[in-house]
Amino acid sequence: MIQITIGRDTTFRWSPAVLPRLDIDPPSLRLVGASATDLIPLVAKRDQIAVSQVVDRNRLEIGAMDSGDWAGLVGDIGGDAWLYFKGLGQFDVRISHYDASGPYLYLAEPLPHEIPAGVPGTIVSNVYSCTIPAGTLGDAVDRSGFYEITYQADFDIDGTNLGDGEIKTERGRLRVVRAEFDTGLTARELKTLIPQLEQTRPPNRDGWQPMIDSVDMLDLVESVLPDGVYADQTLGSQWRKAHAYKAGEMIAATGYAPNLDPDRMATLFSQELDRQARRLLFIDSNDDGAIDDAPAAVPAVGLVGLTLSNAADITKDYDTDFTRRRPVLNDRNDR
Repeated sequence: MIQITIGRDTTFRWSPAVLPRLDIDPPSLRLVGASATDLIPLVAKRDQIAVSQVVDRNRLEIGAMDSGDWAGLVGDIGGDAWLYFKGLGQFDVRISHYDASGPYLYLAEPLPHEIPAGVPGTIVSNVYSCTIPAGTLGDAVDRSGFYEITYQADFDIDGTNLGDGEIKTERGRLRVVRAEFDTGLTARELKTLIPQLEQTRPPNRDGWQPMIDSVDMLDLVESVLPDGVYADQTLGSQWRKAHAYKAGEMIAATGYAPNLDPDRMATLFSQELDRQARRLLFIDSNDDGAIDDAPAAVPAVGLVGLTLSNAADITKDYDTDFTRRRPVLNDRNDR
């Protein structure tokens, strides 16, 4: 999702799933909102950088370049790139760091197969970006927009065999808001709240921040808010601990941290999300940029109560109206 903050420029970054064609203009970002539509060109370092040879599956030898040529193009932020060898493959790689002794480029994870010694290749940055100027989609809150990027894939850089690649379109959600929703959770704070993560790290990343950023906390928060109340109307920092527990659950479930119990993290996340939802510290329900008169209490949902019913009513509740949910007794998370 792109969150455009009213009155402020917004930076958008994009790494496509396949290499866009290099012999035509780079793709553009199309913004569609309720009040306006705009098209903004995406910019990238699209020149092809020569690779002399693959020293091993983690290391590339390149020509005469210095560290300044790779400033910003390494690590988790700018290290996405495409590595191309004629007849040997096109690989989506992440450049870990630059080594002046070769000079070499080190990859965050090894290539999927060996490349014969002495075979030259090409590397192209896969990080596109643009600046969305303030006021591009107006100065009114709008949560109904979307963005779209259409581009042509480049499976054969020279165009010798495949020629033009297939057309691809990527779309996503777009919001114009008073304040961007962001819990502010950092990798350092995550390890403070979940100290087990100090003993491990993701094998192909600089740290835990990409995993933190992959958690869709906006949707998770809005799932416990009343209709008509949105995550960006609350304080993002109020949900930071819940964000940490959800990230911990995902890290444990994917096997990155075998010493961490995903079920325990899921329980802590659910409890923390519910606790914060019961009393919002800040809410701007009318989108005027100011706190409402009093902190808002979100009514609890699903509390147990007594009611008079019969078999027909119960069947209707379960099977027709779905106002009651059947517990799954053999599901350890549904109790």
